[in-house]
Amino acid sequence: DYSNAIEISEQLQHDISTLNFEKVNHITCSFGVSYYQSSDNETSIYQKADSSLKIAKMKYKNKF
Repeated sequence: DYSNAIEISEQLQHDISTLNFEKVNHITCSFGVSYYQSSDNETSIYQKADSSLKIAKMKYKNKF
């Protein structure tokens, strides 16, 4: 479900933020989370997730 997807995104963000990469040290990440509705198709669900990702990138650094 949607809240579980949010929790997974938060855990992934946390796990990734604690990694240390040799050449760049640390990285940040953003996630777009969406949920399926019966009226959705492959295109609409992708567009909702993409829109969510764009908002996360614009509003937050290192968030989902």
